[in-house]
Amino acid sequence: MQYSTKLLSILFKYDDEFWTYFEKYYKEYIAAIKMETENHYGIMKDFDYSEFSKIARGKLAVGKYPIAALGCLSGKVEKIVELEKSHDLFAEAFQLYDDLRDWKEDFNLKHYSWLLTKIIKENNLSEDCQEKELSNALFGGKYDVLVLDKINMLCEEAMLYAGRSNSWIRYIKYFQLKVNRLMFDLYSLRGNKLTSYIYSYMNNRDINELNLETEIKRIIKKSTEFLLKQQVKGYPEMTHWMAFPHSHGYTAEEECLECDVFWKAFALNLIYDINKMGFAFPEEVMNQDIEYLISRKSIYHTYGWSYCYNIPELPPDIDTLSEFIKLSTKFDKDLLKKGVEESINKALRCNKRDDNSFETYILDENDLSDASIKAQRATRNIYGFGASPEVNANFIHALALYDFDKYKDIIEKCIEWIIDQQCEEGFWDSSYYISNYYCGYICSKIFKLLDKNNKSAEKIYKYITRTQNLNGSWGENGGNPLDTSFAISSLVDLRDFYDKNVDEMIKKGLAYLVSTVNEGGYWTGCEFLAFGKGRKDSSVQMMRHRSSTLTTIVCTYGLSKGFLSIIQ
Repeated sequence: MQYSTKLLSILFKYDDEFWTYFEKYYKEYIAAIKMETENHYGIMKDFDYSEFSKIARGKLAVGKYPIAALGCLSGKVEKIVELEKSHDLFAEAFQLYDDLRDWKEDFNLKHYSWLLTKIIKENNLSEDCQEKELSNALFGGKYDVLVLDKINMLCEEAMLYAGRSNSWIRYIKYFQLKVNRLMFDLYSLRGNKLTSYIYSYMNNRDINELNLETEIKRIIKKSTEFLLKQQVKGYPEMTHWMAFPHSHGYTAEEECLECDVFWKAFALNLIYDINKMGFAFPEEVMNQDIEYLISRKSIYHTYGWSYCYNIPELPPDIDTLSEFIKLSTKFDKDLLKKGVEESINKALRCNKRDDNSFETYILDENDLSDASIKAQRATRNIYGFGASPEVNANFIHALALYDFDKYKDIIEKCIEWIIDQQCEEGFWDSSYYISNYYCGYICSKIFKLLDKNNKSAEKIYKYITRTQNLNGSWGENGGNPLDTSFAISSLVDLRDFYDKNVDEMIKKGLAYLVSTVNEGGYWTGCEFLAFGKGRKDSSVQMMRHRSSTLTTIVCTYGLSKGFLSIIQ
């Protein structure tokens, strides 16, 4: 502490504004240590969560010195408040992680954390109970799940307040990796194997007392305001920080790279559609985003856009291309149209398979450039070859929007292949997307666009109408906002094919979305995408992706589309 104070004294004069922050943080730290030692070391007392929050945030308060220092040195003191908030949320998450990981040690030392106090009091245990009793209560009552839920939600919120600080966001995501590894370790102690992580989304809002129409309009307005704030920052929380280790043959200088191209293109397509529904999103903002995306064409390959644009081993792919094709139908940009046309031609020439489906990665065997050779090797050894139903569906939907007459034969033959991949229950087992409703969401758009009332559309429709949960949601383990939004969109697209009235079903879904939105106008991130090993093992978190910003965009789209459907 003395050494850091000495260094800071070199940077700041005695009357600098920084020292006001310094004093505040130091007082928070001292108060937290005093509160914890006096109230909860060696003594069992009531311990509510608000007190825990003050202690957790205060114990790491000196970690906010760099925030204030950078704000004062740069003259951007207005940035300090949000970064303080981000740091405080992370401090809370870190303390919960520490308390869960070290519960045995804390118990034996009689350091009664909020978690230990909660378990002991709620299970009528004594302070001198046996460690085995406490263990049974901890895991039997699923307090570990409660804490892990809370940690991940705090991390998601911390990233939303992180501004443009990519290094801080990346650090938080690495911390989440440790958290989820602990979760798997704890589950293995029970003899259970966990293949996915389930969040608790419900915010316990009493929607029965609300006017649903008024509330939906209010939430769409608030979520739009939230998204505009994130857009100004560059949507940093939406970025997928993905591992590209040198030990696996990747040659980028950094081993963890930001992947934002696909997600920003995906988001912009939905934001454009939300705007067309009458829920205004400024056009100048959308134009800023499209200019950014055009500039992110692969720097190693002469065609297309890659999931990560600045690494040679990851080639352009038709899923990312599909989002750009759709954007080219919405924005009149010559560079975009030129790049899209070249990429479509390359994909049709290089990716078409004998069964009329398309490979995911766009690879030209005749291209002997260094980047192409690296990409082909990585695809063969890491990603794998093959066609994915949801990726093909997105590509076909994009081609149909782009020029159906020109690509009619290709579109119709590929649709037949996609239909053949559909499970009997009515969903598709996606290769990259975690949701059982995502491919149906895309296919419903295709069937509506092409006015195809076929058996596949009927199977989607029956699957969705059959699988709605009692709380109005869709999805496994009590449902989630992302699956619910996909299902609502599909119902709206397919409803005209059938005589059944699905207004009540849509209303229940909308009510669920209303009940799960946070006060800040956003939905907590749901897991969306999985690469490689991360497809089957959610402990490989750097291979999977979730984002509160992305989930909010999809939910706002579903809320807007469903709402317009029931009032028209």
